[in-house]
Amino acid sequence: PTQMHALLDSSCSSLVWDTRTEPRSLTVSNKASQMYGPNALAFPLTSTGTGHIRIYSEQFPWCIEIGPKMRAITAAEALRAIYELLSKDLDEAVWGVADDGLKVNIERAWMRRKRNDPDATLKNVDWLGKHVMFAGLYRDDAFVQRRTRPGTQPIAETWLVAFTKVQ
Repeated sequence: PTQMHALLDSSCSSLVWDTRTEPRSLTVSNKASQMYGPNALAFPLTSTGTGHIRIYSEQFPWCIEIGPKMRAITAAEALRAIYELLSKDLDEAVWGVADDGLKVNIERAWMRRKRNDPDATLKNVDWLGKHVMFAGLYRDDAFVQRRTRPGTQPIAETWLVAFTKVQ
Protein backbone atom coordinates (compact mmCIF):
# COMPACT_ATOMS: atom_id res chain seq x y z
CA PRO A 1 0.00 0.00 0.00
CA THR A 2 1.01 3.57 -0.67
CA GLN A 3 2.49 5.48 2.23
CA MET A 4 1.75 9.12 2.98
CA HIS A 5 4.52 11.64 3.69
CA ALA A 6 5.25 11.18 7.41
CA LEU A 7 4.55 14.80 8.32
CA LEU A 8 1.08 14.66 6.72
CA ASP A 9 0.03 11.14 7.74
CA SER A 10 -2.98 11.46 10.08
CA SER A 11 -1.80 8.52 12.21
CA CYS A 12 1.31 10.45 13.25
CA SER A 13 1.01 13.98 11.84
CA SER A 14 3.29 16.36 13.68
CA LEU A 15 2.42 19.46 11.67
CA VAL A 16 0.82 22.27 13.62
CA TRP A 17 -1.18 24.27 11.10
CA ASP A 18 -4.22 26.48 11.53
CA THR A 19 -5.75 26.25 8.06
CA ARG A 20 -7.10 29.80 8.31
CA THR A 21 -3.51 30.88 7.65
CA GLU A 22 -1.17 30.13 4.75
CA PRO A 23 0.79 26.88 5.04
CA ARG A 24 4.06 28.78 5.32
CA SER A 25 2.91 29.67 8.86
CA LEU A 26 2.84 26.03 9.97
CA THR A 27 5.25 24.56 12.47
CA VAL A 28 6.47 21.08 13.24
CA SER A 29 6.28 19.65 16.73
CA ASN A 30 9.57 19.81 18.68
CA LYS A 31 9.97 16.04 18.54
CA ALA A 32 9.56 15.93 14.75
CA SER A 33 11.71 18.98 14.05
CA GLN A 34 14.76 16.98 15.13
CA MET A 35 13.99 14.39 12.42
CA TYR A 36 13.05 16.61 9.47
CA GLY A 37 15.03 19.33 7.77
CA PRO A 38 13.72 22.68 6.51
CA ASN A 39 12.93 21.22 3.05
CA ALA A 40 10.89 18.25 4.33
CA LEU A 41 7.70 19.43 2.58
CA ALA A 42 9.47 19.55 -0.79
CA PHE A 43 9.50 15.75 -0.88
CA PRO A 44 6.80 13.69 -2.67
CA LEU A 45 3.44 13.47 -0.92
CA THR A 46 3.25 9.68 -1.33
CA SER A 47 5.67 6.79 -1.59
CA THR A 48 4.54 6.16 -5.19
CA GLY A 49 5.59 9.66 -6.25
CA THR A 50 2.25 10.11 -7.98
CA GLY A 51 1.52 13.11 -10.16
CA HIS A 52 -2.25 12.94 -9.66
CA ILE A 53 -4.20 12.98 -6.39
CA ARG A 54 -7.71 13.68 -5.19
CA ILE A 55 -8.55 14.81 -1.66
CA TYR A 56 -11.97 14.60 0.02
CA SER A 57 -12.96 15.18 3.63
CA GLU A 58 -15.65 13.85 5.91
CA GLN A 59 -15.75 17.40 7.29
CA PHE A 60 -16.43 19.43 4.13
CA PRO A 61 -18.30 18.93 0.82
CA TRP A 62 -15.56 19.84 -1.68
CA CYS A 63 -13.10 17.84 -3.73
CA ILE A 64 -9.49 18.86 -4.34
CA GLU A 65 -7.72 17.48 -7.38
CA ILE A 66 -4.05 18.07 -8.11
CA GLY A 67 -2.61 17.02 -11.43
CA PRO A 68 -2.12 15.14 -13.55
CA LYS A 69 1.52 16.22 -13.59
CA MET A 70 4.59 14.61 -15.10
CA ARG A 71 6.33 14.69 -11.71
CA ALA A 72 5.58 13.80 -8.12
CA ILE A 73 3.22 16.07 -6.20
CA THR A 74 4.96 17.38 -3.11
CA ALA A 75 3.65 17.62 0.43
CA ALA A 76 3.86 21.42 0.15
CA GLU A 77 1.67 21.39 -2.98
CA ALA A 78 -1.01 19.36 -1.19
CA LEU A 79 -1.03 21.78 1.76
CA ARG A 80 -1.20 24.75 -0.62
CA ALA A 81 -4.18 23.19 -2.46
CA ILE A 82 -6.03 22.64 0.83
CA TYR A 83 -5.35 26.24 1.85
CA GLU A 84 -6.46 27.62 -1.53
CA LEU A 85 -9.76 25.74 -1.35
CA LEU A 86 -10.46 26.81 2.23
CA SER A 87 -9.56 30.47 1.57
CA LYS A 88 -12.13 30.86 -1.26
CA ASP A 89 -15.36 32.75 -0.63
CA LEU A 90 -18.17 30.46 0.54
CA ASP A 91 -20.39 29.83 -2.47
CA GLU A 92 -24.07 30.78 -2.33
CA ALA A 93 -25.11 27.22 -3.30
CA VAL A 94 -22.99 25.72 -0.51
CA TRP A 95 -24.58 28.10 2.00
CA GLY A 96 -27.96 27.08 0.63
CA VAL A 97 -27.47 23.36 1.31
CA ALA A 98 -26.18 23.89 4.87
CA ASP A 99 -28.72 23.08 7.57
CA ASP A 100 -29.61 25.66 10.23
CA GLY A 101 -27.16 24.29 12.83
CA LEU A 102 -24.29 24.34 10.35
CA LYS A 103 -25.19 27.89 9.29
CA VAL A 104 -24.95 29.02 12.93
CA ASN A 105 -21.48 27.40 13.23
CA ILE A 106 -20.34 28.94 9.92
CA GLU A 107 -21.46 32.39 11.08
CA ARG A 108 -19.73 31.99 14.46
CA ALA A 109 -16.48 30.98 12.74
CA TRP A 110 -16.76 33.98 10.42
CA MET A 111 -17.35 36.34 13.37
CA ARG A 112 -14.23 34.93 15.10
CA ARG A 113 -12.18 35.70 11.95
CA LYS A 114 -13.72 39.19 11.72
CA ARG A 115 -12.17 40.08 15.10
CA ASN A 116 -8.75 40.09 13.41
CA ASP A 117 -9.98 41.17 9.98
CA PRO A 118 -13.09 43.41 10.05
CA ASP A 119 -13.41 43.15 6.25
CA ALA A 120 -13.45 39.33 6.26
CA THR A 121 -16.06 37.67 4.04
CA LEU A 122 -17.54 34.21 4.52
CA LYS A 123 -14.91 31.66 3.46
CA ASN A 124 -14.96 27.91 2.92
CA VAL A 125 -12.84 27.50 6.07
CA ASP A 126 -15.81 28.80 8.09
CA TRP A 127 -17.67 25.57 7.15
CA LEU A 128 -15.24 23.79 9.53
CA GLY A 129 -16.31 25.89 12.53
CA LYS A 130 -13.69 25.48 15.26
CA HIS A 131 -12.17 22.41 13.54
CA VAL A 132 -9.53 24.34 11.57
CA MET A 133 -6.34 22.61 12.74
CA PHE A 134 -4.85 20.28 10.13
CA ALA A 135 -4.88 16.70 11.45
CA GLY A 136 -3.38 14.90 8.46
CA LEU A 137 -4.33 12.78 5.46
CA TYR A 138 -5.60 9.20 5.57
CA ARG A 139 -7.22 6.49 3.42
CA ASP A 140 -10.83 5.34 3.67
CA ASP A 141 -11.72 3.50 0.47
CA ALA A 142 -15.33 2.87 1.56
CA PHE A 143 -15.92 6.60 2.13
CA VAL A 144 -14.24 7.46 -1.17
CA GLN A 145 -16.49 5.01 -3.00
CA ARG A 146 -19.62 6.58 -1.44
CA ARG A 147 -18.36 10.14 -1.94
CA THR A 148 -17.19 9.93 -5.56
CA ARG A 149 -19.77 11.31 -7.97
CA PRO A 150 -21.07 8.78 -10.52
CA GLY A 151 -19.22 9.08 -13.83
CA THR A 152 -16.07 10.43 -12.15
CA GLN A 153 -12.88 8.59 -13.14
CA PRO A 154 -11.29 7.01 -10.07
CA ILE A 155 -7.79 8.11 -9.09
CA ALA A 156 -5.64 5.52 -7.31
CA GLU A 157 -4.25 8.14 -4.94
CA THR A 158 -7.42 9.44 -3.28
CA TRP A 159 -7.02 10.60 0.32
CA LEU A 160 -9.13 12.24 3.01
CA VAL A 161 -8.03 15.27 4.98
CA ALA A 162 -8.92 15.54 8.65
CA PHE A 163 -9.19 18.60 10.87
CA THR A 164 -9.29 18.96 14.63
CA LYS A 165 -10.52 21.64 17.00
CA VAL A 166 -8.42 24.73 17.59
CA GLN A 167 -7.28 24.95 21.21
